[in-house]
Amino acid sequence: MAFVQTNVCVITGTAFHAELLPRRNRGRILRDGNRARTPLSLRPPLVSSQPSSSLPSPNSSSAISESSPTCASMGTANTGSPSRQFPDRGFRGWVQTISEACYGNTTASIPAAELRARVKMCFQQGKTCEKRGEWLNARMNYQECLNMDPRDAHSWLALARLEARRGYKFLPNARLLFEAGTQCCPENVRILQAWAVMEYKSGDIALARKLFEQGNRIDPANAYVCHAWGLLEQRVGDSNRARLLFEKCLEIRPRLEVCTAWAVLEAGVGDLKRARSLFEEAISTCTPSEHTAPRIARTLRQWAEIEERSGDISRARDLLEKALRVELSSETHLTLARLEARRGSTKRALELMSVAASMPGATASVYNGWAVMLVDQGQVSEALEVIRKGINALPLDPSIFQTYGTIEERQGRIDAARRLYRRSVDLRPTAPAFVAWALLEERCEFYERARALFEKAIRVDPLHGPAYNAYGMMERRCGNLSGARNVYDRGLGRGVATTSLYQGYGQLEMTLGRDLNRSRQIFRQGVTQSRDDASFIWHSWGMLELKNRDPLEARRIFQEARKLYPTNSRILVGSGLAFGASRPGLLPQLDDARRCFRAAVLSDPTHPQGWQCWGVFELRQGNTDAARALFKRGLRLCPGHGALWQSWASLESREGRFARARTLFERGIERCPTHVHLHQAWACMEVRSGNVTKAKDLLDRALKLNASHGPLWTAYGLLESKMGNIDKAREKFNHGIMVDRRHAPLYRTFAQSEARIGNYRRARQIFREGLDVDPHHAPLYHAWAEMEGMLGNVDALAELRFRAAEYFGDGDSLDGVFTRDEAVEERFYEYDVEDSLQFEIDPDSPMENALRESSAIV
Repeated sequence: MAFVQTNVCVITGTAFHAELLPRRNRGRILRDGNRARTPLSLRPPLVSSQPSSSLPSPNSSSAISESSPTCASMGTANTGSPSRQFPDRGFRGWVQTISEACYGNTTASIPAAELRARVKMCFQQGKTCEKRGEWLNARMNYQECLNMDPRDAHSWLALARLEARRGYKFLPNARLLFEAGTQCCPENVRILQAWAVMEYKSGDIALARKLFEQGNRIDPANAYVCHAWGLLEQRVGDSNRARLLFEKCLEIRPRLEVCTAWAVLEAGVGDLKRARSLFEEAISTCTPSEHTAPRIARTLRQWAEIEERSGDISRARDLLEKALRVELSSETHLTLARLEARRGSTKRALELMSVAASMPGATASVYNGWAVMLVDQGQVSEALEVIRKGINALPLDPSIFQTYGTIEERQGRIDAARRLYRRSVDLRPTAPAFVAWALLEERCEFYERARALFEKAIRVDPLHGPAYNAYGMMERRCGNLSGARNVYDRGLGRGVATTSLYQGYGQLEMTLGRDLNRSRQIFRQGVTQSRDDASFIWHSWGMLELKNRDPLEARRIFQEARKLYPTNSRILVGSGLAFGASRPGLLPQLDDARRCFRAAVLSDPTHPQGWQCWGVFELRQGNTDAARALFKRGLRLCPGHGALWQSWASLESREGRFARARTLFERGIERCPTHVHLHQAWACMEVRSGNVTKAKDLLDRALKLNASHGPLWTAYGLLESKMGNIDKAREKFNHGIMVDRRHAPLYRTFAQSEARIGNYRRARQIFREGLDVDPHHAPLYHAWAEMEGMLGNVDALAELRFRAAEYFGDGDSLDGVFTRDEAVEERFYEYDVEDSLQFEIDPDSPMENALRESSAIV
């Protein structure tokens, strides 16, 4: 790297240009080096003495271990505010020295024009190094610029942003640089804005607001400050304040990005009409040209995504086609490909992905999306080839290594996946990469490692809602309910107003079932404060009331949701389910239910759950032909949806038309080769028809697709048990527990199999192990109590009831644990309705039903 040749002295390992300093400071600095005294207090606000935690060594490829510096530095859950550390002492000395130089006579011995030329050349070298990922070289160049001109705002900003992008352990350096930059360039609003953005991304909302306010006082007419400030308020859920800031920004200067941000906000709160008006206004602010084309295309893509979520697929496609006419970009091809994939047009989606990757400037998201889509189609080798192409094109992009790790993990190559996740966070620490790594460690039952990685994810991005949600769900799966609540409360306390956080927390309380009012409170808060599309929260709230056997309240909630999201297919389907449900004293409103289902599929004809739920509804009313027609129509529009194939094939199986069912299962697997539920449902049908050999072959094929799928091992073990192959059954159950230890139905089915042959002591042991794994799985209590009741073991029943009361409380909730509700025991489990839409769940497994109905197995 070529530096400007001047007389330099070395201060903390950085070249320093003595002749560019004020003469009165030059001698002392040359004598004292980095111990130069400064009259300025440059300590960043709210700095604590907590030591900085280190990332894994970039050159290390070993798996994370309990004793490694990485794991040791992660620590335990921190419930306080984001931690602050002191910057490196030598780096602080350099910044103090440069800052002091700003307040003296900066007249240099070289002409100003030549000085600016040198600074500009060095700055461009720094930018080049930064694009290549050469962080240290970029840092040295930016420091060299400031050595030459301590009042160069561009260099302060670039150096501070560089430190911030390198990860959370460099944030103290970034804060020090931002503060020094604002002191040396007090009228530069861009430094204040960038500093504020960094602070709100790191979780310090209060400081970010103060910095935005300071920038606004310096330059009230600066639209960029108002825009960034509005985005902050939008992200933390203060929609009213965000609107005021966006409005003020547009009064100062109409800008496409501001109108777009405001439109996204309005769409998030359900005002689609206002959102469309703002999108149109955004497009009108820009005259199409080569310079504005990428910005216009970006806005059109955002608009299209909102239209897709609202159910207007045709409008979404039109907007994306318009974006392609404005600019032929890989990002627009990617967005269109994802839309086609979500609607079942996989072949068309893969073609679009291929085109996107071949275009100049293809981003990492193109390679990632293409690879994931190929994996979903069972084309793993092709997916790995795409990832390798992505790495060759973008060797320093961390997201490609994260996707690579995810693919390796799905193939069972755990050590390779760890190395790739480590490589990703070494390149640039990101919350999604840490979350993916943490989930891998959880699956391997290294829970402390997983917690440490979740903590790193939150430290990297304290406002990343999915990190809190995944962390909380892990604690829930571990039975650590107080820990799960603590994680969610931390997120809410930090102003994380994302749909995933509210929905995850509400689902947690709903699953526990002890205080449904707490779930309702969380959902109510979420629909008013979430910064994202709140339709998912409305849907979960309505389904909560359905599961609580209160269809009337569910109808009211879905009616409120429909006012905000009148064409949202998910909301309309939920409303149909609510109208179709009943309770003592409340009859179902079948015509209203059908109207809602019809509106859902008309609003979004390619929403497969709409066709599936409507078909199951008609089947329950005894309208088999109508159900068959709905499944057929849904598959014509959504041929890549495995659950729809499963629903139709299961219908034919129930009707005794086994040949027709086999044909449908075969066609479904041809379309969805990795859909394990299709294989399992087909195996159940073969058991029902007496073809046990074929059933075992299908289960073996499914286990090759996903060897850690607990329901498959449960079904296989149950089948062997019913066939009298006790040793083989135990082998299947034990292997299933080994690979999916937290699948509670495995323990129930295993224990019941032992009880059937009189091995009650072993059955009790297995029941106890299952409840240790998941103390909230009610069917385990019911099955164990059924066994003890048959044996007349009153003491054991009392002890079991006492244990259940600890998790379910007293009263109706506890009675429901030990009572099978015949009113909801209609067996539609095999239709595999989407979990969030399925509210009447059969306590028996599909294989149990098939074995019960089989003529070949007694």
